[in-house]
Amino acid sequence: PYNTPRHAPSFSRESNNNNDDGSSAAFLGVTSHPPSQSIRVVSYNVLIPKRKDTFPFDWDSRAIHILANLRSLQPSIICLQESSTRALQSLLPGLGPQWQSVGVRRARKGNDEAVHILVDTSVFQIVASNTYLLTDTPYGPVPCPDERGCEGTTSFRGVQDRWPRIFTWARLIYRASRETIDVVNTHL
Repeated sequence: PYNTPRHAPSFSRESNNNNDDGSSAAFLGVTSHPPSQSIRVVSYNVLIPKRKDTFPFDWDSRAIHILANLRSLQPSIICLQESSTRALQSLLPGLGPQWQSVGVRRARKGNDEAVHILVDTSVFQIVASNTYLLTDTPYGPVPCPDERGCEGTTSFRGVQDRWPRIFTWARLIYRASRETIDVVNTHL
């Protein structure tokens, strides 16, 4: 639905928001200059729901606490790692009708994980987005073809990866000032 470029955009002035283990990252690249008012970006690994999970680690138990935590942080942008269709179906309605998600799962089969970017559309307008496979090829990241997910395997960091590495990118316009920002979310 959004104007999707064929190649990954160039990002400038990136800042890193890693989890404690350094495995997840959300990057906020300002394409002109920083927004004139502060915004809050949250990077959150929700741990993909698994059928074998039991209380208190099952998704239904965790989703309540994740949603309460996200609401208390009052973000404008949320970068989820290990997200899924089920996670989105639980979290988006609880955040409110102004929230939209961009990003697709890394595989077309099954309920594979994604790195979704959730956007408060009362604060930002989504103008473009896509999900890309990370590769070691000289051609750079490969765009995922459609909303069904990515396809194929990747070699990243010189190793054929059982779980392809992806990132989701979104270009947003800050409604208060019309300034543009790029947001990138990944889970390595």
